[in-house]
Amino acid sequence: MTSVPQLGEIIKKVLQEAADQAGKTTGFIKRVREFTGASFAQTMILGQMQPGEVSLSDLSQFARHMKVNVSPQAIDQRLNEKTVSFFEEILNAAFTQVVAADPVAIPLLKRFSEVIVEDSSTFSLPDILKDLWEGCGGKTFGTLSAFKVHVRWDLLNGALTNIALGPGKLPDNKSPFKMNRRQRRSVRIADLGYFDTLVFEQEHAAGEYWISRVKVGNLLIFDEEGNRLDLPTFLAEHAVDHSYECFVQVSATRRLRARLIAFPVPEDVAVKRQADNARKAQRHSRKVNPTLQELAHWTLLITNIPSALLSAQEALILLRARWQIELLYKLWKQYAQADTSRSEKPYHLLCDIYAKLIGMIIVHWLMIVGCWHIPNRSMVKAAKAIRHQVNLLARALNGRDDLNQVLQEITEGLDRCCQNNRNKHPNTSQLLSDPSSSYKRSSPVSSETGRSQPEVVGVT
Repeated sequence: MTSVPQLGEIIKKVLQEAADQAGKTTGFIKRVREFTGASFAQTMILGQMQPGEVSLSDLSQFARHMKVNVSPQAIDQRLNEKTVSFFEEILNAAFTQVVAADPVAIPLLKRFSEVIVEDSSTFSLPDILKDLWEGCGGKTFGTLSAFKVHVRWDLLNGALTNIALGPGKLPDNKSPFKMNRRQRRSVRIADLGYFDTLVFEQEHAAGEYWISRVKVGNLLIFDEEGNRLDLPTFLAEHAVDHSYECFVQVSATRRLRARLIAFPVPEDVAVKRQADNARKAQRHSRKVNPTLQELAHWTLLITNIPSALLSAQEALILLRARWQIELLYKLWKQYAQADTSRSEKPYHLLCDIYAKLIGMIIVHWLMIVGCWHIPNRSMVKAAKAIRHQVNLLARALNGRDDLNQVLQEITEGLDRCCQNNRNKHPNTSQLLSDPSSSYKRSSPVSSETGRSQPEVVGVT
């Protein structure tokens, strides 16, 4: 567990030591006038953690906490190509820090050494930055440049165990963490973009668990005797009005042994899935896969977790927990506007985005120390509370107040940032605590996206 004093040292390492070092190595700070590397980084990072849209004038005022008196124009002039490298170094320094809480008291999660959810999120950039970050390209304006933020997040202790940037064109199955080993008895949950039977095989050999939706279409599935299964026919015989599971072999080349778990869904859900499949096929000018349409009547998942450790219903709940990382990105983008800038200048915009990302990582660290031990924590409420107190953090980092005392005050106040329990659509902290009733009380997982609407533990 990361203590308050340890968190203080980590924040100083990033916002003081790494920032000053980046100022020197990138040539951003050649001689000290108004700003040092640390004071400029804190102005941009902490200043943009403030609630609402933050203008250059607001940053100019915020710089006074760092004992710096500059005009808005002076800040604007410093946000150039060289400054992008400056913030990249600080961002990479933040990525190397790991802040973790004690495991949250949810028995289902504590069966594993780690509960890793993995995903990426795309940040679009002006086309002129395509040489720096290459996007997917396309016929529309604004697709040539983008980067992805790749994250592995442990739901057990809150830690961002792996975080990195990559080009927007990089598919998820080429994740920079693809070959990273995890702890034995840990479980990884990711969407279909990460579906890779070779990776599953390697994880199983290393004593690591995984759980995933089934990638239907060209994936071949066999029974334990090696006979190919026609899934729609097989499920129509075995999983009509109740869940069903059996061992199968996945992939013609690897024959990966796994538990196949099927949950039948209501007819209206299946019809909606089929309509979604048809729209997607039309958008890509191709015919609808008939197997995909037939399988819309079931939610399918595969896992190597033994049934003695995880029941079918519990497996569905863990699969749904992947949605939490989507809400983490929503917190960063929608609530903190980390993917936007008030400026239309390309390098200024990219500096703003990098600074906001660093800020949200610091917000995440504070939440881990302050409220991760609370199963029904609300990250939105906690982030809001932190952002309203960011000026206290700025003052403490510049010797005006005691840093540990300020961090203690901020984190202690987060224990009141909780979700409200819900009866009709329980949030996932409730479902994780009571998995036995989850399937009856909650909406099924979409066959196309794997996303379900009830909120996941810790996010409102």
